[in-house]
Amino acid sequence: MDNEVLEISAHYFIEDRLNKIVEHDEEYQIVKWNEIEAHDRFKKTLTEEQNKLFNNFIVVTSETEANIERINYQQGMKDYLYHLNHCHNSKKGLPVCNPFSLCVPAFCLMYL
Repeated sequence: MDNEVLEISAHYFIEDRLNKIVEHDEEYQIVKWNEIEAHDRFKKTLTEEQNKLFNNFIVVTSETEANIERINYQQGMKDYLYHLNHCHNSKKGLPVCNPFSLCVPAFCLMYL
């Protein structure tokens, strides 16, 4: 059940929200343009068979990277929820925050 919720939220946050942020990130746009230029120059030097192999390589490595991003995001959410929950596990119901811990939500800091 927890993984299903993270899968759904990962889809929304990673694909939808991140794409909107990336569209306006100037540094990303410059790097992406350089990537496309290098890719196009390289592809022009390949034979038809090499192009097929290279395209397959790009697809497979892109899938690998997408999965790594998904796993990183989900683990980050799990860690965040764990620490968020830890902040609220005192006997009196007040957050138990340590300024040196990973528990950093703003509402926890107001109880310090």
